[in-house]
Amino acid sequence: MGLEIEYLNDNHGVMAIASGELTGAELIEAVRQANEFAIKTQPLCYSFFDCERLTAISITIGDLAKAALCAIEAAKHTETERIVAIYASDEYAYRLAVIYMMFIEETGWEVWVFRDRKEAVAWLRGRAALKHGIMAEVV
Repeated sequence: MGLEIEYLNDNHGVMAIASGELTGAELIEAVRQANEFAIKTQPLCYSFFDCERLTAISITIGDLAKAALCAIEAAKHTETERIVAIYASDEYAYRLAVIYMMFIEETGWEVWVFRDRKEAVAWLRGRAALKHGIMAEVV
């Protein structure tokens, strides 16, 4: 099934929900699409990535690196410091998310990976309110 992307808060935020099997190509395309939006349409204040509905993952470290390059490029073209929360309770998804977090470190964005969804949402909402003055619409 892949990734479903939804823009929130009048396009100030983006939520990606992964379900079924997620491939590297789907991940790269979703990250490219969201970051292209941030460059060409409107900077994004926050991103929320939900891995709860995944049943299989076909992603390599190379795929994560390619996706990270899209984020790094977007960070070079916008001054908005994005807040990124990744929710991954599955051990494999969690470890891949941590690797991705390390790959996008040079963006300067505030990024964290969580095993608990409520904690991820609470953290994202708190940081978005503090840093950008908006209430993240992630539920």
